[in-house]
Amino acid sequence: MDRAPREFWTSIVTAVEMVVHGLDTLDEDRCSAQWLDELRWLFGWGPFQMSEAVFREWITGSVLTPGRKLSMLELLLDECGGNKEFEDLVNDAAGRWRVGVRFRGARFVPVDSEELHRTVVEPALAVLAEPEFQSAEAAYKKALACILGGDPAGAITAVASAIEEMLKAGGAAGSRLQDLSRSGKNAGWFGAEVQLQIEKLEAFRTHSDAHGVGTKDPHLGMLVVHLGGALLLYLAQSGPFLEVD
Repeated sequence: MDRAPREFWTSIVTAVEMVVHGLDTLDEDRCSAQWLDELRWLFGWGPFQMSEAVFREWITGSVLTPGRKLSMLELLLDECGGNKEFEDLVNDAAGRWRVGVRFRGARFVPVDSEELHRTVVEPALAVLAEPEFQSAEAAYKKALACILGGDPAGAITAVASAIEEMLKAGGAAGSRLQDLSRSGKNAGWFGAEVQLQIEKLEAFRTHSDAHGVGTKDPHLGMLVVHLGGALLLYLAQSGPFLEVD
């Protein structure tokens, strides 16, 4: 994301303007006012005036980090609402300019590998959208947001939390990942080989921000995101969540 060209950000601005200008005047004013209030609260900013020129410069310029730009855009879309056309425009621009991000489910998600994103991350997010997986979904989405925000150590912590929440949703007992995985295995949810893969996530804790600064390597963070996504996908479609005809 740090190397995303200005042309990519310009395409994003054009897509956002399409959404906002598609609203009627009252809705556009309301959307803009609520968005500015959210920005002030989230970033601790004082009062300021927003214009299309200022917005365009913030998003296409170098003053803000990519993570902060994406957070601002997500807040705006939360207020104004996106649509399929916006999603297609963003994803087309990301593909054209080879930028490792896609827009799915009202959020930007990191893409380190197109194949892994398509076969692991997207299916995991689709499954986690079920109400019973709300806590696991929130943690996994936090992991993706951490990657985009340049915080791979935080992503590793969030992935471990997502697995823990998934195990708890399935009735596993315990407060630590090892205890929960042991409980799930003993309940017949999965075998020893899956238990081993879950517990191997503990090895990455030394690189998380749970016990220190943690890693700065984004590729290590994405490795854990992909491993965690594959485990979440399996767990959500097995054991207590297995559909019985």
